[in-house]
Amino acid sequence: MLILWLLVIVYYDVSWRRVPNQLLLAAMVWQGVNWLVFHTGLFDISLESAVLGFVVSLVVFLPLYVFRLMAAGDVKFFAVLGLLLGPVSLLPIFVIGSLLAGVHALLYKTLHTGNAFLLHLLLVQMQRGRFVRYILQKLDARTGLPYAAYLAIGAIAVVVYTQASWWLPY
Repeated sequence: MLILWLLVIVYYDVSWRRVPNQLLLAAMVWQGVNWLVFHTGLFDISLESAVLGFVVSLVVFLPLYVFRLMAAGDVKFFAVLGLLLGPVSLLPIFVIGSLLAGVHALLYKTLHTGNAFLLHLLLVQMQRGRFVRYILQKLDARTGLPYAAYLAIGAIAVVVYTQASWWLPY
């Protein structure tokens, strides 16, 4: 379920550069129900660890929002990731998400300065595809990186890596 939720976050952020509050609230409620019913959170995370993850993520990302370096949806999403996965998972998620966003920014800058003629031709060819045209229409005039999407991909990688013992043979 968590991976499905993260994929929905990726879809929304890539398509509309938005992270719906309803999705974030649903995840928080889901974690709360887990504590009430099972006396533990997702992946056996304690309430204290989840709250610490929430607070740490806000302390790290809130200043970036205050200085307009990050959107509010990205900050809220990272805080919910802290609540769901705890503080230990935040650093690898941040590193993976930031690396992906860095590649995105580098490609964007390269394409828009005219320094990559072949890459530009590839992008033009991709724009002929139905899905790419759909995404571009939905974005309309919105700009910026889909950072929450990249954080979600990082979270998927961390969850799959840490939970691999459940489904991989020894």
